[in-house]
Amino acid sequence: MCVATSFYQRPASRVYFFCYFQFAQFIIPYRSQSWIFEQRTITKLTGGYVMKKRNYFKWAAIGIVCLLLLGILWIYLFTWPVYPDFRKDVDSYEALLAGLADVPDVCIPDISGLELRDGSYQLVLEDRTLFSPAEGYDIHGYIQMYWIEVGCGFHGEGTSQTDFRGDERYRDIPLRYNYDMNSNESGIQSHKFDIDFYIGNHIYRFYASCDSQIFNDEQIDSLNGEVQSILKNIVYTSIDHFLDG
Repeated sequence: MCVATSFYQRPASRVYFFCYFQFAQFIIPYRSQSWIFEQRTITKLTGGYVMKKRNYFKWAAIGIVCLLLLGILWIYLFTWPVYPDFRKDVDSYEALLAGLADVPDVCIPDISGLELRDGSYQLVLEDRTLFSPAEGYDIHGYIQMYWIEVGCGFHGEGTSQTDFRGDERYRDIPLRYNYDMNSNESGIQSHKFDIDFYIGNHIYRFYASCDSQIFNDEQIDSLNGEVQSILKNIVYTSIDHFLDG
């Protein structure tokens, strides 16, 4: 104790202790602050890395979901069979004409004078997808003749057929006639008459059918003659309009 006291009482020793304590007061807080700063920096960098990693996984998941949605949308628009029977319903005859406006080589019947009731109108499509173009049509409805209701139909679609034989020709277009009659045990007779013809790349069938309880040949012949006359007139008018533009 005496040695330490006498050592401190020396002038040089006092200077040494003064400098030492001053340096200690400066360096110890600085090192503490540096350590704290380094710890905060490491924590901050580590937290930023984790945050960036989380953001990467989040955007990767969002990208995968978007790709899946785009794939589903593409399948629905271009491959999904939206119209499995190659038919698309339209509301009216005018809408049917609008749907066929870009199909110049199709022969469309003029049914304005038929007074068709309960008409159904469909576009015949080239494929079953949503944006499949139209290539033909299917029209069906009913007209009143005498005391019975006659169903009429008009169908046209594209075909690769080139060999078509008919029973007669109209303006060099072959026409083929078909007639079928059946009767059941109740005496109700079913009549069906149709005309098939082929123009360009399309084949057509215009037909009429009815069920009635007719018992004599004169009435049967009268009905069949009237139905055939109506169908022939529609076929001839349609061919004239197609050929003459």
